Amino acid sequence: MLYESAKHLNITMGLTLDKTPLASFFNQLIKLKVEATDQGFYYKNVIAVLESHFSSLLDQTAVKELMNTIHKENLVYIPFLEDNQDTDNLYIYQLRSEVITTTNLINYLSNISDALQSKLIENENKRLELEQLLGIHSVIEQIRSIIDVQSGITDLRTIQYLFKQFLPQKKLDFIGEPVKGLQVMGLLETRALDYENIIMLSVNEGILPAGKSTASYIPYDMKIKFGLPTYTDKDSVYAYHFIGYYNDAITLISYTTQKQIV
Repeated sequence: MLYESAKHLNITMGLTLDKTPLASFFNQLIKLKVEATDQGFYYKNVIAVLESHFSSLLDQTAVKELMNTIHKENLVYIPFLEDNQDTDNLYIYQLRSEVITTTNLINYLSNISDALQSKLIENENKRLELEQLLGIHSVIEQIRSIIDVQSGITDLRTIQYLFKQFLPQKKLDFIGEPVKGLQVMGLLETRALDYENIIMLSVNEGILPAGKSTASYIPYDMKIKFGLPTYTDKDSVYAYHFIGYYNDAITLISYTTQKQIV
């Protein structure tokens, strides 16, 4: 929790798209289609989508009606809606339509993305979520370009896999005031500047230093024999940076996960 006295804030670290609520929503949308059976959509997958506030943003009334129907009729599987079946709500129709091909799945995600964009643009307070959606849309189009070239991609789970792989590669950059206020930075970023007052979080074993966190097929003894860098070299680098904080800072507060103050 940030200090109430912090009137200005600058976050230099970006947030990867996979950690956003909107990414979770689209992952649920994909899961809904991928795990569908001949009987329809499993009720837990449908409810997971409907409980998202993004679903309510698209059509709150229709979402509540479908939720009530599922609970009232005690449905385990929600049947597909046929193409010729009348529906007053496009969003619910898209959710309950059967997806057979990878192209259908991409079009389905793209249509919901476009509908969400229209809703978010109407609300000026949804600027951050709109930025997330633009990143999601770029991932969808990236996958579309792949399946257009690779016609052999027919499994819906491949789309699910690609979506999860591409999300961490997209990052949301925060905008703040770099010359005043509270600066939230990564460990290495701060070494380029000197600060009088520093607060460090998660300063405990396993995080700082990270320890044996790098997976490698090369055994440790072989690395030692041939002079290859090991996790101890990485620990030494971070120890050097940590000592630098004590030399430059006037006030340094370091917190561990045990809520102790050093």
